[in-house]
Amino acid sequence: MGKAPAGGACPPDGGAAFVALRGGGIAVIDTNTAQVVETIDDSFGPSRITMTPDGRRGFVTNHG
Repeated sequence: MGKAPAGGACPPDGGAAFVALRGGGIAVIDTNTAQVVETIDDSFGPSRITMTPDGRRGFVTNHG
């Protein structure tokens, strides 16, 4: 995956996975194809992600 993957999270529907990339950004992965479908910009060095139980919101912690 490159860019030093760190923490990740999946919403309850399991359709996607969100992976924090310490090198910058959050990868959105389609769990059916195992392909990165989007990278969300986060230049603060994300390290961990968690989702609300309903999967509507995600929260990211950053390094530093």
